[in-house]
Amino acid sequence: MYGIDGRHELPEIELTHFEGYKKSRPVRIGNGAADQLQLDIYGELMDSVYIYNKSGELIFIRSVGSSGSID
Repeated sequence: MYGIDGRHELPEIELTHFEGYKKSRPVRIGNGAADQLQLDIYGELMDSVYIYNKSGELIFIRSVGSSGSID
């Protein structure tokens, strides 16, 4: 994520004087999630495999060893 001026660092700031959708709080701007461990790709991958298998196709998954080769 980049700022409008091209900055890469976007610290998360809480805006206490604003209300969010349906008066939700806190309202934050920035990208605090950039410092968190992102694991959502595994869920997306499993969902894709499920949908592909549900369509009638079979998918075979092989594990990748520590050497980088497919076992």
